[in-house]
Amino acid sequence: MAVISQMPVLFGGRTLKENLDPFNEFDPASIRIALSSVQIIDTIDKLPYVLDSPVVEGGYNFSVGQRQLLYLESKILVLDEPTTNIDSGTDMLLQQTLKEQISEATIITVAHRLDTIIDYDRIIALNDGKVLEVVLQENYSQ
Repeated sequence: MAVISQMPVLFGGRTLKENLDPFNEFDPASIRIALSSVQIIDTIDKLPYVLDSPVVEGGYNFSVGQRQLLYLESKILVLDEPTTNIDSGTDMLLQQTLKEQISEATIITVAHRLDTIIDYDRIIALNDGKVLEVVLQENYSQ
């Protein structure tokens, strides 16, 4: 499970690989496949030491969108306003990745922009903690 906030954090003083695999459970090929599936492998390959590149405190040597993409390889994702602090190109990449690569995951998203959640199977509108409306994907065209 991964919770992806508006400002995701990576741990400084560690390498990218140590942030992605802190218990050293996965071989580099598996990590590369996961990074490829979330559309960030090209960015990682441009780093001076690839997976062994150092991460600065908070992960600020990566953009907000890049840090969000690094969290995506999970079965359950909780996204808190995932597109708030990213540019439109990264927003498009994030939406495409969620739709195409993470389609089997359960995704719970807090969002104010309809285009962030328009492809979701179920949309629940809330106000003051109360459910106002539940819309299922098969009802979108009605």
